[in-house]
Amino acid sequence: MAHSPEDRQEAAKLLARGASCATVGRRLGIPERTIRNWRKQSTFMAVIEEARAEVLADTVASLTHLGPVAVHTLARALAGDTEVTAQQRRAAVDTLKLIPGFRTHAVLEAKLAELEAMTTWEKT
Repeated sequence: MAHSPEDRQEAAKLLARGASCATVGRRLGIPERTIRNWRKQSTFMAVIEEARAEVLADTVASLTHLGPVAVHTLARALAGDTEVTAQQRRAAVDTLKLIPGFRTHAVLEAKLAELEAMTTWEKT
């Protein structure tokens, strides 16, 4: 059975987010073997990589947005605000610890994409 481009796109998105071939197959009603065969195709793997880059960009954007919230939460806690719970403090600290790593990863991904584009350009 032929599957639509939308099926392939959705499968790529799910795989990019860490779902297994079996999970993707069950969710979309596509045989796991078909998903595995798609993964052997360079064009499909490129779609997965593009989806991964989007996931990373979304994650960095979310963490960047949460950074000021985390700083504000910690400032309130340090000022003696008793309404800030221990869980909120931990979440704020954990959020601030994650931001530099994700930004670094995003920069490295962008540089890698540039290098890959240059390599592809030089081969043609």
